[in-house]
Amino acid sequence: MTAIPGRLKLHGWRTKAVLRRALQDVVPREVLARRKMGFPVPIGRWLRSPFWPVVQEFVLGRRALRRGLFEPGALRRLAEEHRSGAAEHGDRLWLLVNLEIWQRIFLDGEDVQGVMRAIA
Repeated sequence: MTAIPGRLKLHGWRTKAVLRRALQDVVPREVLARRKMGFPVPIGRWLRSPFWPVVQEFVLGRRALRRGLFEPGALRRLAEEHRSGAAEHGDRLWLLVNLEIWQRIFLDGEDVQGVMRAIA
């Protein structure tokens, strides 16, 4: 396997030196010099409408509530505040969705297709 030598990848503390040099005449300097950026995903907006059934199943659904890990009233309030736009709880809801999916797969032994069938 061939790899780029480390001395070409770094220039001081700057990473991707070869790539930056190769693109210096193509990409604006501000872009090449800026710090690394994340890729924002509009999960909050998605969970308000097109993926609201995901919240209903994995956060507010009977199986999720029956686990007894969280106060059902608090979960309902959180979800409704988010859906109505009164508050932004998209990140919290996304974490709760993933927790329930994880539990169904790793604690309940359900296969991934079975978990996803619940929202199909």
